[in-house]
Amino acid sequence: MNFKDFINGQVAPFRLNSVMAATEIDLPRFNQILPQVLSNAQLHPAAHPLPQVSVNLSAFALTAKASVVLLQAHHANLVMAPAASAAAGSNIEQWFLVCTWEAVEFVENASRCSLQAGDLILINSASSVSLRPHRKLDCTIIALQSEYVGHWHALFRQACHRYFRADGGWARLLSVYLRELNDPFMQRIATVPSDQAVCLDTVLSLAAMVMGQSLHYGLADRVPDRQRQARHKLYSDITLWLYLNFGEASLTGKKVAREFGISVRTLHKLFQEFNDSASFAIFLNDIRMQNARNMLRDSLLGHLKVSDIGWLCGFADPAHFGKVFKKHHSITPGQMRESVQGNGEVGATG
Repeated sequence: MNFKDFINGQVAPFRLNSVMAATEIDLPRFNQILPQVLSNAQLHPAAHPLPQVSVNLSAFALTAKASVVLLQAHHANLVMAPAASAAAGSNIEQWFLVCTWEAVEFVENASRCSLQAGDLILINSASSVSLRPHRKLDCTIIALQSEYVGHWHALFRQACHRYFRADGGWARLLSVYLRELNDPFMQRIATVPSDQAVCLDTVLSLAAMVMGQSLHYGLADRVPDRQRQARHKLYSDITLWLYLNFGEASLTGKKVAREFGISVRTLHKLFQEFNDSASFAIFLNDIRMQNARNMLRDSLLGHLKVSDIGWLCGFADPAHFGKVFKKHHSITPGQMRESVQGNGEVGATG
């Protein structure tokens, strides 16, 4: 696809694979194109004199205002700074969730930190930051306009410029998921709105869990309380286990407590301490309902019956699944599937 079409508002995938400083396109020209994909981004030469810079860029729309960007570049730093028009308030706030696949140095003013392969960092469009690769720039970027952050806006604000080590827990799960958003996968879902919505829902929900886990564990930069940190790690391990095992029909508080060697009373106390909005039962039901919604919208699962989706989400009784689903989503599972198949896609949650 010609980049002119992308700039003119087409939502089809956009790709650019070019040897910089060659006859096809030079670095200044590429930097005229890049902001159409990442609003406040530029590539700067990593060394002087200017070496030959190569780049691979792919951009895939999830909605009109949310996209997945795959960027690789040699001999270049990624610099993100507010556009000149931002001072006048004309720019819409955006968020960039960046997952790096090569070691890089993240620089913000005088502060810096080292990110390893798979680590994540959250950047706001009002920021002036740079990613300086040790060897090669290789990253996946989820670009979101603020409206898609929804009720997680305060959490995103707190997590801005924090980095998340992908060495375990929710951050590891999100990193693995983002690795799967490669060019062939994104090409497959590029024309399927329901699959794009599932992708966006999954990224946002996992990102919220990553940020919540990190902010709680750090105790909002207060003096560390090691006992509370240990309790929160246990809580995070339990929630991750529930996310990975929600399909078990016989999943009860007693079974989960036995799995982690704690009492049922302790299990419920952990949710009271670290989850202001959901008890154990509500949290488990929310995970099941989110996954049921996504499964019903996933084109690859279109061959499954609604009752099969219910069973995969931990409901042995189809009637009970339908009742719980309608209470949670205000429509039946069948209506959800029909709305997708009829191109009446229900929008992503936020």
